[in-house]
Amino acid sequence: MTSRPISVFWFKNLEQYELCKEVLTDSWVLPDDYRDWLIRFNQMIDRYERSGIEVIKVEIEPNEFVNWCLSNGCEISTKSCNDFAVFHGSRKALRYRDTDWGYE
Repeated sequence: MTSRPISVFWFKNLEQYELCKEVLTDSWVLPDDYRDWLIRFNQMIDRYERSGIEVIKVEIEPNEFVNWCLSNGCEISTKSCNDFAVFHGSRKALRYRDTDWGYE
Protein backbone atom coordinates (compact mmCIF):
# COMPACT_ATOMS: atom_id res chain seq x y z
CA MET A 1 0.00 0.00 0.00
CA THR A 2 1.39 3.41 -0.93
CA SER A 3 1.39 6.29 1.52
CA ARG A 4 -0.99 9.16 1.04
CA PRO A 5 0.50 12.38 -0.28
CA ILE A 6 0.83 15.38 1.99
CA SER A 7 -0.01 18.93 1.02
CA VAL A 8 2.22 21.84 1.92
CA PHE A 9 1.78 25.54 1.36
CA TRP A 10 4.15 27.14 -1.11
CA PHE A 11 5.18 30.70 -1.90
CA LYS A 12 6.39 30.84 -5.51
CA ASN A 13 8.36 34.08 -5.18
CA LEU A 14 9.48 36.90 -2.91
CA GLU A 15 6.51 39.11 -3.74
CA GLN A 16 4.00 36.42 -2.79
CA TYR A 17 5.95 35.70 0.40
CA GLU A 18 6.05 39.35 1.46
CA LEU A 19 2.35 39.92 0.69
CA CYS A 20 1.36 36.92 2.78
CA LYS A 21 3.61 37.95 5.65
CA GLU A 22 1.78 41.30 5.73
CA VAL A 23 -1.58 39.64 6.40
CA LEU A 24 -0.63 36.64 8.57
CA THR A 25 -1.39 37.16 12.25
CA ASP A 26 1.61 34.99 13.16
CA SER A 27 4.03 36.06 10.43
CA TRP A 28 6.79 36.12 13.04
CA VAL A 29 7.04 32.31 12.78
CA LEU A 30 8.30 32.60 9.20
CA PRO A 31 11.91 33.57 8.44
CA ASP A 32 12.39 37.25 7.59
CA ASP A 33 14.09 36.36 4.33
CA TYR A 34 12.32 34.48 1.53
CA ARG A 35 15.55 32.68 0.57
CA ASP A 36 15.85 31.31 4.11
CA TRP A 37 12.25 30.08 3.95
CA LEU A 38 12.87 28.52 0.53
CA ILE A 39 15.98 26.67 1.75
CA ARG A 40 14.09 25.27 4.77
CA PHE A 41 11.10 24.39 2.61
CA ASN A 42 13.21 22.51 0.06
CA GLN A 43 15.01 20.63 2.85
CA MET A 44 11.64 19.57 4.27
CA ILE A 45 10.44 18.44 0.83
CA ASP A 46 13.65 16.44 0.32
CA ARG A 47 13.17 14.66 3.67
CA TYR A 48 9.60 13.70 2.82
CA GLU A 49 10.45 12.51 -0.67
CA ARG A 50 13.46 10.49 0.53
CA SER A 51 11.03 8.78 2.92
CA GLY A 52 8.80 7.88 -0.02
CA ILE A 53 6.12 10.46 0.72
CA GLU A 54 4.64 12.33 -2.22
CA VAL A 55 4.39 16.08 -1.63
CA ILE A 56 1.76 18.31 -3.21
CA LYS A 57 2.80 21.97 -3.28
CA VAL A 58 -0.16 24.31 -2.98
CA GLU A 59 0.58 27.88 -3.94
CA ILE A 60 -0.69 30.49 -1.51
CA GLU A 61 -1.96 33.41 -3.58
CA PRO A 62 -2.57 36.15 -0.97
CA ASN A 63 -6.01 37.42 -2.08
CA GLU A 64 -7.42 33.96 -2.69
CA PHE A 65 -6.06 32.77 0.65
CA VAL A 66 -7.54 35.70 2.61
CA ASN A 67 -10.93 35.21 0.93
CA TRP A 68 -10.80 31.48 1.71
CA CYS A 69 -10.01 32.21 5.37
CA LEU A 70 -12.84 34.72 5.68
CA SER A 71 -15.39 32.46 3.99
CA ASN A 72 -14.38 29.52 6.21
CA GLY A 73 -14.21 31.47 9.47
CA CYS A 74 -10.46 30.90 9.83
CA GLU A 75 -7.86 33.16 11.36
CA ILE A 76 -5.43 34.42 8.71
CA SER A 77 -2.44 32.50 10.05
CA THR A 78 0.18 29.93 9.13
CA LYS A 79 -2.12 27.24 10.54
CA SER A 80 -4.72 28.36 8.04
CA CYS A 81 -2.04 28.21 5.32
CA ASN A 82 -1.69 24.54 6.23
CA ASP A 83 -5.48 24.05 6.21
CA PHE A 84 -5.72 25.81 2.83
CA ALA A 85 -2.98 23.54 1.45
CA VAL A 86 -4.69 20.39 2.73
CA PHE A 87 -8.05 21.47 1.29
CA HIS A 88 -6.70 22.36 -2.14
CA GLY A 89 -4.08 19.61 -2.19
CA SER A 90 -6.70 16.95 -1.53
CA ARG A 91 -8.76 18.20 -4.45
CA LYS A 92 -5.66 18.28 -6.63
CA ALA A 93 -4.70 14.73 -5.62
CA LEU A 94 -8.16 13.44 -6.45
CA ARG A 95 -8.06 15.03 -9.89
CA TYR A 96 -4.60 13.87 -10.90
CA ARG A 97 -4.04 10.58 -9.11
CA ASP A 98 -5.12 7.17 -10.29
CA THR A 99 -7.56 5.49 -7.96
CA ASP A 100 -5.81 3.17 -5.51
CA TRP A 101 -8.14 0.25 -4.87
CA GLY A 102 -5.71 -1.28 -2.38
CA TYR A 103 -4.62 -4.13 -4.62
CA GLU A 104 -0.91 -4.84 -4.86
